[in-house]
Amino acid sequence: MRLTTGQKETRSVTYLVAAQLLIFQSSLGQYVTPIYFGALARQLGYTNQQLAAIGTTEATASIFVVIAIALFIGRLNMRKICLIAAGVLTAATLACALTTDPAVLLILRAMVGASATVISSAGMVYVAATAIPVRWFGVQMTLTTLLTMAGLAGMPIIERQFGLPGFYVTLVLLAPATFWAAFVLPAHPKPASEALKGDSSLAASAGWLNPAAIIGLLAILAYAAYIYPMYNFSDRIGTAIGLAPVYIGFILSATTPIGIVGSLLATTLGNRFGAVRPIAASAVLAGIGYLYFHFSTDVVGFWVAISVMSFIWNFAQPYLVSTVGRADPDGRFVFLNGLAFEGGRILTTFIFAASLSAIGPTGPALLGTVLMTLSALLIYVAVRFIRTDSTRPQVDL
Repeated sequence: MRLTTGQKETRSVTYLVAAQLLIFQSSLGQYVTPIYFGALARQLGYTNQQLAAIGTTEATASIFVVIAIALFIGRLNMRKICLIAAGVLTAATLACALTTDPAVLLILRAMVGASATVISSAGMVYVAATAIPVRWFGVQMTLTTLLTMAGLAGMPIIERQFGLPGFYVTLVLLAPATFWAAFVLPAHPKPASEALKGDSSLAASAGWLNPAAIIGLLAILAYAAYIYPMYNFSDRIGTAIGLAPVYIGFILSATTPIGIVGSLLATTLGNRFGAVRPIAASAVLAGIGYLYFHFSTDVVGFWVAISVMSFIWNFAQPYLVSTVGRADPDGRFVFLNGLAFEGGRILTTFIFAASLSAIGPTGPALLGTVLMTLSALLIYVAVRFIRTDSTRPQVDL
């Protein structure tokens, strides 16, 4: 079977909106991480290594919690899991505003990272259970990016006026949307196979022995290993070339529309060109962005490098996540998407910090090009497995 952008969606509007909210609210903290890292460095004197430790701790906690839930995902009430995680996320974020102790902050950030990843992973499971996941993942990226523009532009102002406590309180203001979404979504989301009525090709499951889904997760890991450290250290990269924090925040916000173009393009194209071609194009674009920044290490080069990263972030992700969903009718590997995203961040955060210190501001862009190329190769292999497995829907190369 071949899914196209013309296929009819069977989920309700409430379902689609709630699933999007789960992913958005829990992901917003990650989107404004560069501003947060910059604030910690300016106000509390954190070094690049200490910032890397925070990112690594959040990712590590997320990995353990997501694995524990994925092992029993078929027996758990997803609604209750989301409500508990939302409560932890809200409480831990508020508690961050009350401490400057590095050890306490590290523990609280671990709780924030783990709970946010659980919520966003659940949201991905709900979206993957739709008839046209690549479209709705593209819509999700578009909406998240639009709303994050305000955060990137506004957070530096909030930091100057209210300090770090104002930063934390602002994030908590969005918590009610997460609680509402968890309440209205079903406790046990149907597998992707049941979202496509009458399609018997999706009925079979390979359990944990699923090469296509595993390789797809590795492709996401390589992608995340480029995107998140590059984005998180964008403040430090800008500082390394002499940009003031307010200009860095402005550039991050100004390049966000380019990310919107990427997600809208993915939403529009759907499966028309398969999954491999868009990811391969992203790898080529990453290389172009690096080369430009390498030969123009100034504000324009920084803008180009961040613009390329923003486009790839929004354009490639719907294809990567949807490919895992196609290989995984039961949703367990889709839930582990959070593990792949956080795993990528933890594996390369220190390497990105080291490349910034050793090579200079262009080091992270070079490393990102290599990782995005690896992601394209892995997604090619994953799609080949899906195409040779008659129990799964066919995906164009």
